[in-house]
Amino acid sequence: KDCGTPPHMMSAHGTLATRVSAPFSHSSPVSHLARQQRATASSSSCSTSLHSSSSLSPTNPTLTRARAMAAASASASSSASSASASAPSSDAIKTTTVSAAWLMANLGGSSVKVLDCSWYMPFMNRDPFAEHGAKRIPGARYFDIDGVSDQSSSLPHMLPSAAAFAAACDALGIGDGDQVVVYDGAGLFSAARAWWMFKAFGHDAVAVLDGGLPAWEAAAGELDTAPVAPETVHASATAAAA
Repeated sequence: KDCGTPPHMMSAHGTLATRVSAPFSHSSPVSHLARQQRATASSSSCSTSLHSSSSLSPTNPTLTRARAMAAASASASSSASSASASAPSSDAIKTTTVSAAWLMANLGGSSVKVLDCSWYMPFMNRDPFAEHGAKRIPGARYFDIDGVSDQSSSLPHMLPSAAAFAAACDALGIGDGDQVVVYDGAGLFSAARAWWMFKAFGHDAVAVLDGGLPAWEAAAGELDTAPVAPETVHASATAAAA
């Protein structure tokens, strides 16, 4: 029920559908953040909501609702215009899981963004950064769930601020209209955490690759083995911390 639960605990119980689509607790920090945002909006002269864009909208807008939350938190009196996020049409987006076959058919589309969200427990003796550098789904960027978190908390993986999350997405080239597909190297371990983070910040078009990288390889999916610069691997964490 809390945002600090390690990824392995979030995916250790129930069916895949249950793990991916379980509702959030009303007492969670995300719900509290949403309530704070609504209270701020009602007392200000603007009509900012979780579904509106903010005065912080950049030239290349990323995750409008996350930016609206950040704007409301930064200044209750800031002016903002109401607008709809440019997300894919509801009949086209994938919001729970996608298969390796679906990703093969859609990989390469300008609006399909793939994220390697691998993270492992210490006893597993696996290095997600090295693994991403060695092989990845073509076009995939590395999303660091340790780095894109609340660094002021003593608890692991606590949800970052809306501004930090939006900055991480900017660094990875993810925009409001993109279909995001998340995966991990274990099959289904930490990717569900990243899926939940996108949902928490209002990006509905996000899906977990069912079976992760093992399923992709089993389906004879193409792999990118070209070297990746360290700054590219750590781009999301660097942007979130800036």
